[in-house]
Amino acid sequence: PLHINVLLFTELEDVPSLSGRKERSHEHKFSLFELFGTTNKPSGNVEYLPYFDKTTETRVTVQASRTVHLHCRVRHLGNGKVSWIRKSDLQILSIGTIIYTTDQRFSVIHENNTDDWTMRLLDSRESDSGNYECQVSTEPKLSLDVQLSIIVVKAFISEGPALQVISGSSVNLTCRVQDKMGTLFLFWYLNESVLSHHEMEIRGIKIYKELGTCSISRLFIAEAKHSDAGNYACKPSYTVPSYITLQVVDGKQNSHF
Repeated sequence: PLHINVLLFTELEDVPSLSGRKERSHEHKFSLFELFGTTNKPSGNVEYLPYFDKTTETRVTVQASRTVHLHCRVRHLGNGKVSWIRKSDLQILSIGTIIYTTDQRFSVIHENNTDDWTMRLLDSRESDSGNYECQVSTEPKLSLDVQLSIIVVKAFISEGPALQVISGSSVNLTCRVQDKMGTLFLFWYLNESVLSHHEMEIRGIKIYKELGTCSISRLFIAEAKHSDAGNYACKPSYTVPSYITLQVVDGKQNSHF
C-alpha cells in the first residue's frame, strides 16, 4: 500500500535533544495510516497529501461489447488533477473530466465532492485490453495501474454449421457457451428473428436452458416440417453467436451436407 508521511505541527518550543542540541518540537513525522487508520480528520493543523484508496480494483475483466468502468479513488486530492493514460501508446485519455482522445467511447464520471474518478468505456473491444494509469498531479506524481482484460466468448452449436433431416423426424440443436463471467441470457433466432414463446408454440419448438459459466441450451423440434428449415442462431449475452442451417427434405436422410 502507498505510504505517505505528513508533518504534525504543535506549539513551537525549543527542547533539548539527547545530543545536547536544541531542536524545534513542532515537527513530528507520522505515517498517515499509522496516525489515523481511517480517512477521518483529527483535530489540529495537519498537512494532508493525496493517496489512492486501497480498495480500488486494479484488475478488471469484462466481456467484449460490454461497458467498462475503471475506478480511481483519490483521497485528499485538494487542488490536484486526476488524469487517465492508456499505457500501450501513452495516449492521454482525460485530465479531470475533459477528454483528450477522439475515441468517443471514453468518458469520465465524477460527482462533485467525491473521491471517485471513473473512466467509462462503451462497446469494449478485445483491442482495448491492457494497462491504464490513473495519475495525480502531485510532485512527485502519484500513479496507479489498472489492468483491463477484455474477453471474447463464442457460442458453439455442436450439430453445425449445417444439418439435413427428413420431414417428420426430430431435431435437437445444442448450443454451448464457456464464459467465466457467466451468461446472463440466451436467445435462439430463426432467419434473424428471435423465436418468441408464441412462435415456438406455433412451430412446436421447445427450448431448454442452463445458464452460468458453462451454459447449455437445447432447441428441440419433435417433428420437423419444411417450414422449420432455415438459418438458426444461438445468441447468448455479450457473446459471438453461433449459426446453423437446417434443411428439411423428403426421402433418405443425410445428417450433414
